[in-house]
Amino acid sequence: MKTPFFFLSVLVFLSSCMNEKGDVCNTAMFNVNISHQVDVQALQYNMFSYTNEAGNPYEVTTLRYYLSNFIFYNADGSDYTDEGIYYIDANDALTNTIHIPELPMGNYNRVSFVVGLSPAQNITNGLPNVTVNNNMAWPDQMGGGYHFMKFEGHFTNNTGSEDGFAIHMGTNIASVNIELDQLFEVKEDNDSFTLKMNLNEWFRNPVTLNLDSLSYTMGNATGMALVAANGADVFSIQ
Repeated sequence: MKTPFFFLSVLVFLSSCMNEKGDVCNTAMFNVNISHQVDVQALQYNMFSYTNEAGNPYEVTTLRYYLSNFIFYNADGSDYTDEGIYYIDANDALTNTIHIPELPMGNYNRVSFVVGLSPAQNITNGLPNVTVNNNMAWPDQMGGGYHFMKFEGHFTNNTGSEDGFAIHMGTNIASVNIELDQLFEVKEDNDSFTLKMNLNEWFRNPVTLNLDSLSYTMGNATGMALVAANGADVFSIQ
């Protein structure tokens, strides 16, 4: 007797969507795409195309940072924590998509995450010994751990000359907690949303930061705290 096509299709579906216990899976691979903008302009490196809130014309040469501790809040009141630590280089497209491997399917209304690392993660040699992590190391004599962000470039100073800036964030005072309300559904593999970082938000609200007075933050705890405070609304969901 021939096996009905429908029955075969069900068997194929079940065999391709089983967890280790043999139960039908109810999770999906969810993608978080990262985009970088300066207000309405897409980020482009090495171009004096941008002006911050204080009126400093500037260009970007480096933007690298960590995102971690993603929590997805389901509309039914449950939540899911992803323990991944994700290195982002705005100039490397391969790092600009985060894959959340087993997000429970359902309807969500909020997501939170950290720009940087938790105190437990932010220890010297706490991350895998690979080049990108080693290049983000924070000096032991300044507390150890890792840079949370390297945001570097050049700006036109108040004398009209070109000068450099390096907004380096590190130590536990400089992590940034992000919370975003957003309705989205996870129903199949490769559902996604896009996180947009607006670089100009690092320079404004609640404090307008002028590169003439704060162009280097490494070793400047007060400066890093001001930048971190401004970071709360640097991301939005598209």
